[in-house]
Parts: sequence; C-alpha cells; structure tokens
Amino acid sequence: MADTQPRRRRMREVAAQFGGTEIVTTDAPLYDWRDPYHALLAIGWPRFLLGVLAYYLALNAAFGTLYALVPGSVANLPPGRWDDAFFFSVETFGTVGYGVMAPQTLYGHVVATAEIFLGLLSTAVLTGLIFVRFARPRASMDSAGRRRLPSRTACRRSRSASATAAPARSTMWTPF
Repeated sequence: MADTQPRRRRMREVAAQFGGTEIVTTDAPLYDWRDPYHALLAIGWPRFLLGVLAYYLALNAAFGTLYALVPGSVANLPPGRWDDAFFFSVETFGTVGYGVMAPQTLYGHVVATAEIFLGLLSTAVLTGLIFVRFARPRASMDSAGRRRLPSRTACRRSRSASATAAPARSTMWTPF
C-alpha cells in the first residue's frame, strides 16, 4: 500500500536583518538564473572556471564550424579539416593570428570580424568578472568574536582609498 501523505521536503531559510527588522525568506533558490551577473558571482570557483571553459570551447567550435562549412573562405585551410578550422578559430578569437591562415573571401572576413568582436568583448567581460570576484568585500570576525564588515572610503581630493573594518551591527550608510 502506497503512502498517501505527500513527502515533506526540507525548506531552506535565508534571514537578513536590517536594523530592528528581520526578513526571512523560505525556499529561496540559491541562484536566480534571471540575474546571470549575480549567478556568476555566487557560484564557486570550480563551476565558474568550468563554465568559462565550456563557453570558450562552444564558441570556438561554432566559429570553427562556420569556417569549415564554406571551403575556400580561409586561405590554407584544407577542405574537410574541422580540427584546423577549430584551431584557426582559437587563434582568431584570441587575436593571435600566426599568419599561415587568413580569411580570403567576404564570408571569411565577416565571420572573422564577428569572432574578433566577440573575442574582445568576452575578454573584457571575463576580466571584469574575475576582478569583481576577487575584490568583493567579505565579512569577517575580529579578535573579540564580533562580526566586522569591511568598508572602503575615498577622499575626492587626493583620490586615495583606505580599507577599514567596522562592527557590522553599527554600520549604517545612507546617501546624502
């Protein structure tokens, strides 16, 4: 006889306290895929690097396929050699260009232009994401066991910044 009572799953609770108000969210997803920026910052380093590698390989495979589809679009690319087209795509994506192969038709130039643009854009976005992942402030504990929230201050005149740590319970910043 089957159990007619539905299975109860464990609910995950997330609590945040703002002054005297506590907000509790139950069954909150760890990642909200509608906000990819936050998801890329929230996942761990192994998954982040695996995602970057998968993106890099998929994009180069797609452009390698575009080069291989039209024989003669790239000089010195033997017809039917997808691996050579893939590695030409890797060189173009990274803007290396060893000089043996180059686009020689309008189709080849258009595909190479799109790939170079995406390569430069991807490098800029990836650099920004890695910087933000390293530069994100993290709460810590002081010697007395109190939580401390790191904060950064800057002076407009000297353009210098200094890092400080203040007790988290008394840190409240409101814009002017």
